[in-house]
Amino acid sequence: MLGRTIIPLIPIDGGLNTNAKPWLIGTSESQKCQNFDLGKQGKQGALVKRNGYVRDNTTQFVTGVTTNVYKHVNGTFSYLVSHHSTSPFYYKDTTGANTTVTATLGVNTAWFMGFSGTMYIAGIDTVMKGWNGTSIANTAGSAPANAKAGLEVYSSRLWTAASNVLSGSALWNAEDWTTANNAWSSPVGAKGGETIKRIISQGSRLVVFKSNSIYALHGNAASNFYVQLLTEKTGITSPRSAVCVDGTVFFRGRDGYYVLPERAAEPELISLKITDKILAQTNSTTCCGMIYKDQYWTTYTKAGVTDGVLVLYYKLGKWVEYRGLPNEALYSHNDIPYGAANGYVYQLDSGATDDGSSIAVRWKSPALAYGDLSKDKQFNKTYVSALTNGTHTLSVDHYIDFVDKTDTRTIPLLVASTNQLLTTDKLNWGQGNVGKVEEFEISETSSYTVEIYGVTSYATVLEDR
Repeated sequence: MLGRTIIPLIPIDGGLNTNAKPWLIGTSESQKCQNFDLGKQGKQGALVKRNGYVRDNTTQFVTGVTTNVYKHVNGTFSYLVSHHSTSPFYYKDTTGANTTVTATLGVNTAWFMGFSGTMYIAGIDTVMKGWNGTSIANTAGSAPANAKAGLEVYSSRLWTAASNVLSGSALWNAEDWTTANNAWSSPVGAKGGETIKRIISQGSRLVVFKSNSIYALHGNAASNFYVQLLTEKTGITSPRSAVCVDGTVFFRGRDGYYVLPERAAEPELISLKITDKILAQTNSTTCCGMIYKDQYWTTYTKAGVTDGVLVLYYKLGKWVEYRGLPNEALYSHNDIPYGAANGYVYQLDSGATDDGSSIAVRWKSPALAYGDLSKDKQFNKTYVSALTNGTHTLSVDHYIDFVDKTDTRTIPLLVASTNQLLTTDKLNWGQGNVGKVEEFEISETSSYTVEIYGVTSYATVLEDR
């Protein structure tokens, strides 16, 4: 016997939740949310296809893997610097020319930092180096050797670390690391032997990451610097994952991704909703991160996926997954994001294609039981509201009771190229589609923009028969 008919509007902008059972995740959350941008201004509540990317250097730097990208500003000149898994590093200057800096460098991850008009480089050789935009030379003044834990500016000094020793230069002088001129150096951690993996300035303190612990350096002069243990509950797994914005550090730790507020002692795990992706991650020790707008981007690979990026909208607490991005290195400067792969640097969030390739989007709803998982429902029809700037289609897959794909339909998005009109189309699933839960999976691949505003489903709850 037929019971009540329900017409739910399914919200769609809650981001990923792949950790809970499909029928337990939030109504607005999704099992899949791929290549959708939740942060488009003026598009609250909608899923909007992300922008693409364009090449920044038209001539390939090198075929080696990119270890870091950095935008160095020296007076009126800006240099897009890229280091790869070969000895030289490369830059693109304001004229657009690509130039190779043929210094003798190593093959480790390069750390770049601008300080007092010079770009300093650590991690790639036994000796720290400085580059003024014209020439490169070894850093003078007894700079630490084998410094591989990053470069940071804190308390008007340049800082780095080698093994378990943290070192700061003289005031405003990275060419002087002698204690006679008020430079500072000390081992960090009672255990002593655990190597410092990364340092990062947090404003009021310098955070020091090891594999299984986190410390902080406080003070503003060589006479009052001191180190405080923050936690031994976690540490950092990937040095390049750590970034700081407004005094808050994001990083990849032992159990997933964490956030460490400026004056907090314990970091907070923020990736619980994507735990399954964390467990499948194959680049947990090499992933890198950047802050772009109000988002934390971190590179992601797993079996069969080499071009992934996980994006956290940290003010909203929502995750999405991007695919198809250059993800050997990420860097953001002046609200311009860059990615690198295969010897090219790309400007991200630009254009409608991925360097000429179409962008594929995919979204999958929760398992919708409409209030009672135990009762049968008859699933009748669905409306999908969307917006586009071209003539193409959305594909909609319909699942009943998790395993049965009952149908695949397409929604024609017929829009004049000069206008944007909201298209609402109805999909009839037929009268025989009975089950306890239904799911929708929407996908589309094109060079057009796509905005999905809502899904409305008509379902009838069946009384006991």
